[in-house]
Amino acid sequence: MYAEVFHEFKDPVQRQNVVAALVMHVGSNNCDEVDSAMHVLTSLTTSSSSSSLLKPYAAFIASLLDSLADLTMDQARRLFMILFSANEDDSTDHVHIVIRKVSEMNVGVGVELRVIQ
Repeated sequence: MYAEVFHEFKDPVQRQNVVAALVMHVGSNNCDEVDSAMHVLTSLTTSSSSSSLLKPYAAFIASLLDSLADLTMDQARRLFMILFSANEDDSTDHVHIVIRKVSEMNVGVGVELRVIQ
């Protein structure tokens, strides 16, 4: 439903509200709610018509890095996929910023992700 609403709205403020609602769902500690919101964000970034539409709201999605410790490893991987897909046309600067932020974290997931790097 969120994806349909996002596509239906043409006003950037309304689209921002949809993305903000999805980010809020990801920030909840309910695993099913997080997975559902992540699925919608993934579908928005993998759709050829909407990945560029989601780009202006990448900062909202990037704010989820602050709650990385609350995500499972699969959810964290999906978050990175969403972040990098939403910014795929950008230079590598954004990727470096995200990696640097995660590598400086002192939480379990950050430590595990540093090992993967």
